[in-house]
Amino acid sequence: MIRLALTLVLLGATASVSAQDYTSPWWVAFDYGQTTETPERGFTEFDVYRLTLRRDWSRNLWSGDKARLSGYWEGSVNYWNADDGHLYAAAFSPVFAFYLGSVDNAWQPYIEGGIGAALISETALAGRQFSTTFQFENRLGIGIRGERLDFHVRYLHYSNADIEEPNNGMDSFVAGIAYRF
Repeated sequence: MIRLALTLVLLGATASVSAQDYTSPWWVAFDYGQTTETPERGFTEFDVYRLTLRRDWSRNLWSGDKARLSGYWEGSVNYWNADDGHLYAAAFSPVFAFYLGSVDNAWQPYIEGGIGAALISETALAGRQFSTTFQFENRLGIGIRGERLDFHVRYLHYSNADIEEPNNGMDSFVAGIAYRF
């Protein structure tokens, strides 16, 4: 999975170097992280891998001299790997991002948040019972974005919002890098 993500990023970098088009709305990203361990509830940690494709919104919702509110659409494929098994997830989410600094700055720090929908391949993993394959994907994150690269850290929460019990959910922290192509 890691090799696939790196290969995609390198192919994108090679294909777009000659064009020098920094206005493309498309980004590919790879994230890695772990769930939060809750031993008193019988849960164990597991690894979270995410490969995402995102597209910037075509306009800002608000824009000032030193900040702007915008966002992007993000689709992801996820692999969750635990000692007792693994599962796959696919998610889609609108993400709101508040960028600090002028759009002309080489790097812009930001905070982000979003709520989307996800489908998971199994309803149990690492002691957690998800009950439904449909889940909500909630996120809060921070990052810094340049013309071609974006570095970010996110808190992700998956749960079915008590559509069906038990609803143990999953919390994780992931860090990643995105590349504009």
